[in-house]
Amino acid sequence: MRNIEPVMQSIDLGAITLAVWEYAGEEPPIFFCHCAGLCGRAWDPVIRRLALKNRILAWDARGHGDSDAPMHPGAYAWDGFSEDLLGVLDALGLNTEVRAVGHSGGASTLAHAALMDPDRFSRLVLIDAIIAPPSFYPSAKWLAELSRKRRHVFESEDAARQRFGGKPPMNLWHPEVLDAYLTHGFSRDAAGRLHLKCQGEAEARVYESGGMVPLYERLHEITVPVLAITGAESYMLEHVRGQSRRLQQATLMELPNTSHFIPQEQPEVCATIISDWFSQGIIPGIHRNSPE
Repeated sequence: MRNIEPVMQSIDLGAITLAVWEYAGEEPPIFFCHCAGLCGRAWDPVIRRLALKNRILAWDARGHGDSDAPMHPGAYAWDGFSEDLLGVLDALGLNTEVRAVGHSGGASTLAHAALMDPDRFSRLVLIDAIIAPPSFYPSAKWLAELSRKRRHVFESEDAARQRFGGKPPMNLWHPEVLDAYLTHGFSRDAAGRLHLKCQGEAEARVYESGGMVPLYERLHEITVPVLAITGAESYMLEHVRGQSRRLQQATLMELPNTSHFIPQEQPEVCATIISDWFSQGIIPGIHRNSPE
């Protein structure tokens, strides 16, 4: 198990500064993109279980973790995340043959970045990407209201743990993932109170921007091999099946007894799948789908 503590570097893109966590290892690196509301260090339980020696990079997307959190109109439009990602990769000198993993909104960011710069990536893992027909997105707007109502300050870590660990969806998360979220997704003040780094208003704006960038209709333009992972109990199940049919080189994997929060519920399984995908280029027993 990898026990390397990552080093954070700040990437200045001019209009915004983003945090990127680097776990030492061999070239080529693998870049990880988290879902809305979390942060790069939430990948720790997956990363430490990888049977790979590669250098790992995990960013805090804008509004998350230790990255800047602008609040001007349009700050959380989805194409902004993709532009940020390509800017970060440029700053890191990762111009071609990039390998990357994304979950949920992070997977959508990767897919859009691959459409914006078709020569950038060589192999992708999209875990329950929020990519669906236009009719899907209005039905997901209720997530914005939940985000705005979210509690942002807790008197102690124990209080936060009881709050999050006692109800869905986090009651199903692996204990190490919840630990990582509480440790890195919150700041501490002098009195020991925890303050949520990703403000509910920022997360709400992410959800409200869903569907403004056409992705589902353009998936056939992505030419690199893609591993599309979903959970048998995820609300994205049918949409991920549709994604795999549209992608030119897709391998579809459906995990039983798993919801949308796949890396959070199944870090060991995710680490094994990711390791196989990047080391062998295949997932044993899983066959590639043909596009529609």
